Amino acid sequence: MTKKEVIKTVLDGNRPPYIPWSFKFTEEPKKQLEEYYGVDDLDIPLSNHILNLGSDIGFFDEIEPNMFQDVFGVVWDRTIDKDIGNPRSPYVITEPSIDGVFFPDPHDPRFFANIEPEIDKKPELFRVFQIGFSLYERAWSMRGMENLLMDMMMNPEFVHELFTQIADYNIAQLNHYGLKIHRFKRKEK
Repeated sequence: MTKKEVIKTVLDGNRPPYIPWSFKFTEEPKKQLEEYYGVDDLDIPLSNHILNLGSDIGFFDEIEPNMFQDVFGVVWDRTIDKDIGNPRSPYVITEPSIDGVFFPDPHDPRFFANIEPEIDKKPELFRVFQIGFSLYERAWSMRGMENLLMDMMMNPEFVHELFTQIADYNIAQLNHYGLKIHRFKRKEK
């Protein structure tokens, strides 16, 4: 049974021959493990079962030391947390309205660039397209945590509209490349 088949067995609700695994790491331990194994790709030495495709946190441009801007325009302060950072004020959405809010191209080729080469290198792994900051996380990074929580009580229509826009963006990404990622039907019990 391939690693892909083991994952499908689990997703179908059946007992696998063993418990499958997939490990991901933050930057510091990832670098340490890559040095230890002498590789730049940990999937093989760790025998991971899941092939993570796309980009789980997106793409960033360094705009000043320790400050990185993502494709949504959010500025992340990586002074302390070097992996992702913390959204910095002023936030992308300063008022409870999505009028004029920029959403990037969900078909940006950078999100899909690693898919074919990774599938070719590791065809036996179960494929998952990653969407980092998928809904709530994307909303609070754009609006600010406190603001979004207040909006949930005071401006629920705005929150609904924002979540819908984010979900539509994510669905557009999945539809763009979804045919190459595993699709399966759950078996009725």
